[in-house]
Amino acid sequence: ERAVFDIYVRFSPLIGGPPLLPIHVEIMLFQHDATDTDGVNESVDEYNDINRMILHRMDFVPDDATNPETIGKLIGLQNVKGVVRHRAFISGHGRGIEYEDAQITSGSGGSGSSSGSKDGIVVREVSKERIKSFMASAASLDLSSPKLNLVLPLGSISVAASDTTSMFTIGDIDASHDDQSCHSARCPTSVVKLLQDKRQMELNLVSNNCYNFAYDLMECLREEE
Repeated sequence: ERAVFDIYVRFSPLIGGPPLLPIHVEIMLFQHDATDTDGVNESVDEYNDINRMILHRMDFVPDDATNPETIGKLIGLQNVKGVVRHRAFISGHGRGIEYEDAQITSGSGGSGSSSGSKDGIVVREVSKERIKSFMASAASLDLSSPKLNLVLPLGSISVAASDTTSMFTIGDIDASHDDQSCHSARCPTSVVKLLQDKRQMELNLVSNNCYNFAYDLMECLREEE
């Protein structure tokens, strides 16, 4: 059994930065085995796990990025506290519900437990259209939108199921799921380890920024091929 992930690199404006200047970079993994299946009638079972879409977004940002003190240090090329973000977006069948406060730790091999730590996985349930918009191609960009984003697909990787880590199950954030219908969101174990190893890093605009982080993450994914 193998898990397939589509890889995307996404450029977006800096937090608090000019909305039409997409210079921040993040890596996204779309979990293939959680996608829609043609011909499935969602009205039969609104919570059927085969209809779930799961998108992992991973990046490296300054802590308290809009604080004038943080901005001053960054401009002065000083180190600031960095935050490794791992956000998991799960389709909610068009309901648009977001679990803004739901954070699941990435304990290896298990579903994890609720955590308030910034180093946990932030889980949000959004509409399928919202997830698809994160992966929209550059040709579909709407220049009149408040923010300009650029998304580039980088292919796919196939990872043995034994080399992935279960991050959480749908039931961890949605009590309406019974244990048998829960779908496990997975991530390559090497990526989980890399994210854990980079916790508590300091960010520097020159020597350790979002591009360094994205490069290391891509190298990790390349080794999975």
